[in-house]
Amino acid sequence: MGTINDLFIEMDQLMDQMVRRMEPFRTEYAAWQPRVDVYERPDRLVIVVELGGVRSEDLKMSVLGSELVITGVRRSPAPPGTTVVHQLEIECGRFMRRLRMSHPIEQRNISARFVDGLLTIELLEG
Repeated sequence: MGTINDLFIEMDQLMDQMVRRMEPFRTEYAAWQPRVDVYERPDRLVIVVELGGVRSEDLKMSVLGSELVITGVRRSPAPPGTTVVHQLEIECGRFMRRLRMSHPIEQRNISARFVDGLLTIELLEG
């Protein structure tokens, strides 16, 4: 009998298989979703989006009422002329991430910076 860690690994593998089977049903726009952390400070929310390998010119952020929408594309890192792939784990293609806030977002209260593959967005209160 395996450890609890083995169980989590097996569950993760099963989830990956399920997601792959759902591939034909995914929306045409988003091939993957970046990981997001959200932190609360006394006067703002801080959102950090993991976007390694995404170029700033391939990134777009918009506000729809109380929803922050981050879209873009991560291009394949495969070297030109690649003929055989032995392992492929880095998700590429278009992505979209929608984050619903508890109240409408005002454009003037948003700041963002993109450094070392991390998009940091600050939403000021008020």
